[in-house]
Amino acid sequence: MNRRRNELDLGSGPEIVGSLLPIELLAYRLARKASEPKSTHTHLRLDRGFNPLLRRKGRRRKMPVRVVESSTPSQVSGANSGNTLPQACSLLTVGQTFSGTQNVSSLQNEKDEAWRVNVCIQGCDLDHGYLCGTMEALNVPMADTPVVTFWEGEIVDGKNYTFFTGKWEAMPEDDIRHWTKFPSFLPLLSRVEADGGKTLDLSNYQYIFMRWKEQYFVNVGEDCGLTIAGFYYVCFSCIDGSISGFYYDPKSSPFQKLELKATNGERSGYSFSTYEFQ
Repeated sequence: MNRRRNELDLGSGPEIVGSLLPIELLAYRLARKASEPKSTHTHLRLDRGFNPLLRRKGRRRKMPVRVVESSTPSQVSGANSGNTLPQACSLLTVGQTFSGTQNVSSLQNEKDEAWRVNVCIQGCDLDHGYLCGTMEALNVPMADTPVVTFWEGEIVDGKNYTFFTGKWEAMPEDDIRHWTKFPSFLPLLSRVEADGGKTLDLSNYQYIFMRWKEQYFVNVGEDCGLTIAGFYYVCFSCIDGSISGFYYDPKSSPFQKLELKATNGERSGYSFSTYEFQ
């Protein structure tokens, strides 16, 4: 994986260059280089402690990377590009970890179970409404080891993503039914019902709404007996770093709740401004 850059052309017209001595030519070209506008370079920093080649069934799985030009941020069709982004929060950054539980039940068994869950943020790009990370379930029945999944998230900002999912078998009524489970969403309800929240200014709101979609199992096979067909509606508090979420899958019991609190674990992972996993 190489950084892409625009090569600077230090040449000049032959009528100028041909009349300069070597030392004058060098000084002339250096002066031209300093006066040219700087090209925009993408930036990627790989922090200590996280291997982007995750293992699955004993094989190394590489996460592909997509370069996003910072001058043309991606947008949802029809979204208001003038909207400001959600505020940055020190507890929603690369390497931040969260611990808590997920209440789990099945349509066949009404008895709830609580799995202990750890989450680590591996990438966050507020400009493009993107983040990703890993989720570890610790006490999964009939699993010999903790089950780890890799997930990608959409940050609802009215520019890149709205409150309406538009995929994953979620209809607008499903979206409203799940978002209204969060008390912090209720002041936004009327605007969301009108246009999905495209005209909302969320820059100073104390909560960030997201969707997390698990992409694949990291350390177990797909025959482990678990499913990642659904996704999470997520609400993050910028006040205390707590996370609450509800899992949506038409084939699973509804409103399985995820509750997490920020921890002070060692931070590791990716930090980037213009890179996304795909």
